Amino acid sequence: MATSAGPDHVLIWMRDASLADRLRRGLEPYGFATTWAASLPEAIAAIDREFPCAVACTLRGRTPSLMDLETVSAYLTLGHRFVSLPQVPIWAYTPNPSRYADETEVLGLPVRLMPCEAGLEGLIQDMLSALRPKPAAAAVPARPACAEPLPVLLVLSNAGEASFLARYLRARHIGVRVAAGLEDALGWLGRCPFGAVVAEESGDDPRGRALWQAAAQATPAPPIVLIASGHGWLRRAAPESLPRGIACTLRKPIRAQILEACLRRLLRIPSAVGAAPVRAAS
Repeated sequence: MATSAGPDHVLIWMRDASLADRLRRGLEPYGFATTWAASLPEAIAAIDREFPCAVACTLRGRTPSLMDLETVSAYLTLGHRFVSLPQVPIWAYTPNPSRYADETEVLGLPVRLMPCEAGLEGLIQDMLSALRPKPAAAAVPARPACAEPLPVLLVLSNAGEASFLARYLRARHIGVRVAAGLEDALGWLGRCPFGAVVAEESGDDPRGRALWQAAAQATPAPPIVLIASGHGWLRRAAPESLPRGIACTLRKPIRAQILEACLRRLLRIPSAVGAAPVRAAS
């Protein structure tokens, strides 16, 4: 069932393959790509692989259970040392919403309980109303489309973390080029223009200072999003020693949604079609 990842991707998490297929076919005409997961490990793997905008699941006292939903919610926040993923709104298709309403409210889970009596069409329409709200009437004429934004240069010491964050940003339609270390980043800055540089603090390393100098001398000079550990060079650096062009500083673990918002502002990329927060409801 998997197709392309991105802001229009929905994770369908349920044991019933036939029901999952019917929901997939119901979402498809509205442009949603889907991935089916039948178990908790499959759901977590799909979240890391596809970065879906929402989850549609069943809630019938077994997998996926309320504890499974709580586990996924915690995993998004705490599952990675380097990156904290945004909470995913969850639509739970259940025959007994009142059974779970109080618990989801107490746990603060982003779950909307949808009664089975509403049918799959009711579930789909409720998802559409939140994921694709009708745009307000334009007060001014729409501006013409701009040129494709320049990509982001990602410079992180851990290759696995860099790859994971790059996949998240690409799924959100932000172009990324990953540098294999500071020397590789210097080479890319000398050859290609970039819209922004995301780099870890490296003021104690001469190559880090060379990277910031190269970024300041590039045309156009890309703003720098500095990733701080909280106990490194940046904490004791004098203000006059800070590199030119710093747009903002983020501390580890990075909230992926915050980094995405920063880069959208820096690159002038409109917000992607996203999911509004969903409160538990019976």
